[in-house]
Amino acid sequence: MVIFALILSSFIYFTVFIDHIIHLGYKDQIGHLIRKAVSIMKTMPAAEAKTNFGALLDTVQREPVTISKQGRPVAVMMSIQEFKEHEALKLERLRWEVRKGLDQLDQDKSLDGRPFMKSLLQELG
Repeated sequence: MVIFALILSSFIYFTVFIDHIIHLGYKDQIGHLIRKAVSIMKTMPAAEAKTNFGALLDTVQREPVTISKQGRPVAVMMSIQEFKEHEALKLERLRWEVRKGLDQLDQDKSLDGRPFMKSLLQELG
Protein backbone atom coordinates (compact mmCIF):
# COMPACT_ATOMS: atom_id res chain seq x y z
CA MET A 1 0.00 0.00 0.00
CA VAL A 2 2.85 2.40 0.81
CA ILE A 3 4.45 1.75 -2.58
CA PHE A 4 1.12 2.38 -4.33
CA ALA A 5 0.76 5.66 -2.44
CA LEU A 6 4.30 6.65 -3.40
CA ILE A 7 3.67 5.90 -7.05
CA LEU A 8 0.34 7.73 -7.08
CA SER A 9 1.66 10.77 -5.23
CA SER A 10 4.86 10.96 -7.23
CA PHE A 11 2.87 10.97 -10.45
CA ILE A 12 1.65 14.48 -9.66
CA TYR A 13 4.95 15.63 -8.14
CA PHE A 14 6.27 17.40 -11.21
CA THR A 15 2.87 18.75 -12.20
CA VAL A 16 2.40 20.40 -8.81
CA PHE A 17 5.95 21.74 -8.85
CA ILE A 18 5.60 23.21 -12.34
CA ASP A 19 2.25 24.73 -11.40
CA HIS A 20 3.82 26.26 -8.28
CA ILE A 21 6.60 27.81 -10.37
CA ILE A 22 4.07 29.22 -12.82
CA HIS A 23 2.18 30.87 -9.94
CA LEU A 24 5.43 32.43 -8.73
CA GLY A 25 6.03 33.94 -12.17
CA TYR A 26 9.03 31.89 -13.28
CA LYS A 27 7.23 30.00 -16.02
CA ASP A 28 9.67 30.66 -18.86
CA GLN A 29 12.97 30.38 -17.02
CA ILE A 30 12.41 27.42 -14.71
CA GLY A 31 9.60 25.62 -16.53
CA HIS A 32 11.95 24.83 -19.40
CA LEU A 33 14.54 23.34 -17.05
CA ILE A 34 11.97 21.17 -15.30
CA ARG A 35 10.51 19.85 -18.54
CA LYS A 36 14.05 19.00 -19.64
CA ALA A 37 14.76 17.20 -16.36
CA VAL A 38 11.54 15.20 -16.65
CA SER A 39 12.39 14.17 -20.20
CA ILE A 40 15.78 12.76 -19.13
CA MET A 41 14.45 10.85 -16.14
CA LYS A 42 15.43 7.19 -16.17
CA THR A 43 12.64 4.97 -17.55
CA MET A 44 12.07 1.29 -16.87
CA PRO A 45 9.45 -0.99 -18.44
CA ALA A 46 6.97 -2.43 -15.93
CA ALA A 47 8.06 -6.01 -16.65
CA GLU A 48 11.69 -5.11 -15.90
CA ALA A 49 10.64 -3.25 -12.74
CA LYS A 50 8.79 -6.35 -11.57
CA THR A 51 11.69 -8.68 -12.37
CA ASN A 52 14.34 -6.39 -10.84
CA PHE A 53 12.31 -4.83 -8.04
CA GLY A 54 15.22 -4.85 -5.57
CA ALA A 55 17.45 -2.99 -8.03
CA LEU A 56 14.62 -0.56 -8.72
CA LEU A 57 14.32 0.20 -5.00
CA ASP A 58 18.07 0.90 -4.91
CA THR A 59 17.89 3.14 -7.98
CA VAL A 60 15.04 5.28 -6.64
CA GLN A 61 17.15 6.12 -3.62
CA ARG A 62 19.38 8.09 -6.02
CA GLU A 63 16.88 9.33 -8.62
CA PRO A 64 13.21 9.01 -9.55
CA VAL A 65 12.37 6.36 -12.13
CA THR A 66 9.50 6.46 -14.60
CA ILE A 67 7.75 3.11 -15.03
CA SER A 68 6.37 2.53 -18.52
CA LYS A 69 3.87 0.04 -19.83
CA GLN A 70 3.65 -0.62 -23.55
CA GLY A 71 5.96 2.33 -24.15
CA ARG A 72 3.95 4.96 -22.29
CA PRO A 73 4.75 6.34 -18.82
CA VAL A 74 2.29 5.13 -16.18
CA ALA A 75 4.01 5.77 -12.83
CA VAL A 76 7.01 7.33 -11.15
CA MET A 77 8.84 5.83 -8.18
CA MET A 78 10.95 7.95 -5.87
CA SER A 79 12.66 7.72 -2.50
CA ILE A 80 10.72 8.40 0.67
CA GLN A 81 12.81 11.56 1.14
CA GLU A 82 11.74 12.91 -2.25
CA PHE A 83 8.16 11.97 -1.44
CA LYS A 84 8.33 13.93 1.82
CA GLU A 85 9.76 16.90 -0.09
CA HIS A 86 6.90 16.59 -2.57
CA GLU A 87 4.34 16.60 0.23
CA ALA A 88 6.03 19.65 1.80
CA LEU A 89 5.86 21.42 -1.57
CA LYS A 90 2.14 20.72 -1.84
CA LEU A 91 1.62 22.04 1.68
CA GLU A 92 3.65 25.17 0.86
CA ARG A 93 1.48 25.72 -2.20
CA LEU A 94 -1.69 25.38 -0.12
CA ARG A 95 -0.39 27.84 2.46
CA TRP A 96 0.53 30.26 -0.31
CA GLU A 97 -2.97 30.08 -1.76
CA VAL A 98 -4.56 30.59 1.66
CA ARG A 99 -2.33 33.61 2.36
CA LYS A 100 -3.21 35.06 -1.04
CA GLY A 101 -6.91 34.62 -0.29
CA LEU A 102 -6.61 36.18 3.15
CA ASP A 103 -4.72 39.14 1.67
CA GLN A 104 -7.47 39.60 -0.90
CA LEU A 105 -10.11 39.52 1.85
CA ASP A 106 -8.14 42.12 3.84
CA GLN A 107 -8.10 44.35 0.77
CA ASP A 108 -11.80 43.79 0.09
CA LYS A 109 -10.92 41.95 -3.11
CA SER A 110 -12.82 38.78 -2.42
CA LEU A 111 -13.11 36.34 -5.29
CA ASP A 112 -15.29 33.39 -6.09
CA GLY A 113 -13.46 30.51 -4.40
CA ARG A 114 -15.07 27.74 -6.43
CA PRO A 115 -12.38 27.52 -9.16
CA PHE A 116 -9.62 27.34 -6.55
CA MET A 117 -11.45 24.72 -4.48
CA LYS A 118 -12.09 22.65 -7.60
CA SER A 119 -8.39 22.75 -8.59
CA LEU A 120 -7.32 22.03 -5.01
CA LEU A 121 -9.59 19.01 -4.81
CA GLN A 122 -8.15 17.74 -8.11
CA GLU A 123 -4.59 18.21 -6.83
CA LEU A 124 -5.23 16.49 -3.52
CA GLY A 125 -7.07 13.62 -5.17
